[in-house]
Amino acid sequence: MRPRFSWNIGRRSLPLGERTLIMGVLNVTPDSFSDGGRYFSPSHAIAHGLALLDEGADILDIGGESTRPGAPTATASASITTIPTTAATNPTTANSIAGESSAAQARADSTPATPLSRADSTPAAAQPHAGSTPTPAQSHADSTLTPAQSHADSTPTPAQSHAVPTANPHSTAARAAAVSAEEELSRVLPVIEAIKRLRPDAVLSIDTYKSAVAARALRAGAEIVNDVSGLLWDPAMAATLAAHPCGVILMHVRGLPHQWRTQPPVPDIVSLVLTDLRARARHALDAGIPSSALVLDPGFGFGKNFDENYPLLARFAELQTLGFPLLAAASRKSFLGHTLAARLATALPSELPIEPPSPLSSATLPAPSSALSALLPPTAVPSTPAPPTAGPPTPAPRTAVPAIPVPPTAVPPTAAPPTARDNATLAASVAAVLAGAHIVRVHSVRPALEALAIADAILRA
Repeated sequence: MRPRFSWNIGRRSLPLGERTLIMGVLNVTPDSFSDGGRYFSPSHAIAHGLALLDEGADILDIGGESTRPGAPTATASASITTIPTTAATNPTTANSIAGESSAAQARADSTPATPLSRADSTPAAAQPHAGSTPTPAQSHADSTLTPAQSHADSTPTPAQSHAVPTANPHSTAARAAAVSAEEELSRVLPVIEAIKRLRPDAVLSIDTYKSAVAARALRAGAEIVNDVSGLLWDPAMAATLAAHPCGVILMHVRGLPHQWRTQPPVPDIVSLVLTDLRARARHALDAGIPSSALVLDPGFGFGKNFDENYPLLARFAELQTLGFPLLAAASRKSFLGHTLAARLATALPSELPIEPPSPLSSATLPAPSSALSALLPPTAVPSTPAPPTAGPPTPAPRTAVPAIPVPPTAVPPTAAPPTARDNATLAASVAAVLAGAHIVRVHSVRPALEALAIADAILRA
């Protein structure tokens, strides 16, 4: 059973649980792992965003920076990988998170959800913050933390024994060619503004971990902030989102993109994700973000090795114990590509013995039966050679054709390319929805809409 929520995204609320909402991915980047910069130009991005809406996307998630494995990041905190677990390891505190969530949700449910068709031109709640000095977004590069944010850099507890060692985000590996907030804004703002102008009712999300980008995008018309770092990579993000009423997606991440290929596995990835997401939700609530605004994402592929993603998918229902709506974003992820490649490798033999048939002629055709001869017109009856006077007929000799090896280009790759993972994406998305996901983030919307319509019907049965 999938619980129902009313998701407070600032100017309106979205009902979650009646059916699965589809979030379409719109990457305005030159180096995205999934589409390789296909929609980097504003005109292409705008056209693709409108197409995704026409295909049935409920939300557009617009991003201007790739967080693929190995990508540099412009983080502002030196202890980004430290995740406080005090709330998560204390059952009383952990239960209070769910209790606060339920209480806030009950208050939210008492007010009817505004239908999707309603859209206001400017977020009223955000206007008083537009001229404040300085804004949280303007302090993005400031390394000084406020008291409410200081626990993000606390000393690791024993429960964090499997955390990735703290990395210096100012190192060459972490910051070389990192996308600045200014560059990210130059990519996403024209797209957000154009789509809101053409489709005022569209629900737009900004995919960013930078507070400066989030604040500007919200003022431009975005209503959701999808932070892949779960408020970890920018210490000003929590305060910024508390000051700008909006929907907030907190994703679980382990380490930085340049660490993902080398970090050690953990014995129980599901328990770690549950613990860390509780801590991230606690941090958001302490910063003043209402629980009715939160959606949690286990972060498929973000700091998990290939095999660690399948336990997350198999035990996705356990995430419901957190007490918040859930988002599943497995679309075109590498773990799907590796599984596909392994399966296809067993389906493609190393060599294909091929024996072409001999050309047909009247001399090689068998003699028709008397019954068949009666049905055939005279001109269609094949001639039959006269039987030999003695002994069985001697078959014509056939030349053996040697086996033809498959050329090197036909050898299956170690991972299926991203654009060849859409069928696998549907399988993973349906599995997550049947386990309780409220929102699915995908690159191909129409196939997902059709598959999830069946999944929703199963949940209602």
